[in-house]
Amino acid sequence: MHSRSAADRFRTEIIRRWGSCGIIGNDAPQAVDAERIIHTAYGFDAGQFDLFTESGSGSVADDGNTLSAGALASVYERSIDRETRRKKGQFYTPDDIISFMTGRALAYAGGMHGTMFDPAFGCGGFLIDMLARRVASCDIPSFSDSELTAQYRAVIDSAYGYEIDPGAFRIARSYLLLVLMPFAAEFTRRGMHAPEVHLRMQNADALSADPSSIKADLAVFNPPYLGEKGNKAVFDDVLNRYPHWRTHYRARMDYLYWFIALGIESLTEGGVLTAVTSTYWFTAASADRLRELVRTRSMLREIIIFEGRSGVFPQANVHAAVFTLVRTDDSSACDANRPRIVLLKDRTREAMLSAYRAHMNSTEFEDGSISIFTGPEQRTMTGSWVFTRKPARTERGTVTLGDICEIRQGIVPNPQRVTGRMASGGMLRGEPIFVFDEEQYREFSTTISRKERALLVPFHKNTDIGPKGIASPRYHLLYIDRTIDIGRYPAIRRHLMRYRKILSARRECRTGKIPWYSLHWPRTRSLFTTASIVCPYLSARPVFAYTDGIYAASDVYYITFRPGQKGDLRELAACLNSRPVIAWLHDHIARKGDMIMLTSSTLRSLPISSSLVPVLKR
Repeated sequence: MHSRSAADRFRTEIIRRWGSCGIIGNDAPQAVDAERIIHTAYGFDAGQFDLFTESGSGSVADDGNTLSAGALASVYERSIDRETRRKKGQFYTPDDIISFMTGRALAYAGGMHGTMFDPAFGCGGFLIDMLARRVASCDIPSFSDSELTAQYRAVIDSAYGYEIDPGAFRIARSYLLLVLMPFAAEFTRRGMHAPEVHLRMQNADALSADPSSIKADLAVFNPPYLGEKGNKAVFDDVLNRYPHWRTHYRARMDYLYWFIALGIESLTEGGVLTAVTSTYWFTAASADRLRELVRTRSMLREIIIFEGRSGVFPQANVHAAVFTLVRTDDSSACDANRPRIVLLKDRTREAMLSAYRAHMNSTEFEDGSISIFTGPEQRTMTGSWVFTRKPARTERGTVTLGDICEIRQGIVPNPQRVTGRMASGGMLRGEPIFVFDEEQYREFSTTISRKERALLVPFHKNTDIGPKGIASPRYHLLYIDRTIDIGRYPAIRRHLMRYRKILSARRECRTGKIPWYSLHWPRTRSLFTTASIVCPYLSARPVFAYTDGIYAASDVYYITFRPGQKGDLRELAACLNSRPVIAWLHDHIARKGDMIMLTSSTLRSLPISSSLVPVLKR
């Protein structure tokens, strides 16, 4: 066994199979006129297939097995450095998930017909799998010449998609030569020239397309995984270039929301969409418009959740779900629809898929590896989507945490310190702007007056909040807002002037909401100097801690009683850390890898027994 470039291995595989099916003779593989074959046996413009003129990147073990689209995608993915992959949100779908998802889509569509659409086809996995199924379903030798031509055109026209990455696009396009080989071999055997055909698979941004012009019957895809945080320029570019997507935009959204919306809007009435995503959008506040679009313009047929780190996308560290919906404008059908919910609990992807297949036709089932049940009517799915077999226990008179408490986020310094992208003009990565570590604080505090040191306050990270209390802070925050006259603090002003260009570029500065020297979102100082309950947004387990007052960032929630609502926050903290509350939260929270994510909407909906309210008031 030895390793060769993926392109070399793929070229060799194509030529070998051309020989085995009679497109070329087996005796002279080195003399293959690939351009002639691509033109005459396939009907393609040979200039679009550069596999035979370029050297590929990545390598794969030559073990004698045929390369699949998934294997090629894996090789290509490994050839891209991790940072580039992260910036593009590229995580390719394993072969078994591709086959599984295509099978589920076809099951709900009632078979293969019409056009299949993939707005981010990568190395072609879903489109290739569907085309291979279509080709296999054709009795090619029995076709008349005219039928052979017509069926070939129909197969080519049935695949519609976009891929923005040129390397992945080349792989997908070249893999068609293998999938369509039975037709090419038949054209060659009959001495026919294949009809001239044009691929509907484009090397372009799917968001540039007019969804209403696509008219797909099936949409099966794995969208890009990219959050707006840290990628604001990407999102701004889409909003500026393609105004249509502004109606689906929400601050702090994920890029994949647009692709799900594109998939729905591209379907004909009764069309089927199957996608694999993270489960985050089921509960995220930034996905409320997407959930409403899905709820009101489709019938969710099935949601399969791979609980835990399933290995579906191990590089992305997300909890994955495969969902299938049917597009419809019938609002009454949408309201009455109840999705089939499947929770897969095994440790490996292979075991999960095996458990699913064993109970594929069950409507109700549960054991240690799988739980199947019917979800709620879509008319009731107006908030976050939480799917649990356990019925919600509602006590008469129960109130929610949001009824009696305000839930607010901490400070957004923005920027905390100089990042790699900012480092220029003598500025070094890691320099403190608003947030100082212990050594930076000690050094800086010797250069400013006692009055100015009062603006530097102890600053907690969310990891300081634990089940046994709040750890000592390791940082200091320069707490400065619009109420501060910066001219009265000359040393602080000199410090911030070094970063004025960066600070003035913030949106709130440009619109005049805050002065250039202020924290981005300082909130109200009293929130951090009075009693509250704090809890981290992201943690290994839900945890709530009472405090007389701490400063923390926006990844910490502050829970305080509403005006007029009297009570003891210590009693409430004990209630929130109780087993029933933690159990409820585990059934209603989103997850990211091994961590849980508490959203403000989940906290507000947390039920509190009305019998506890008098206890809190004591």
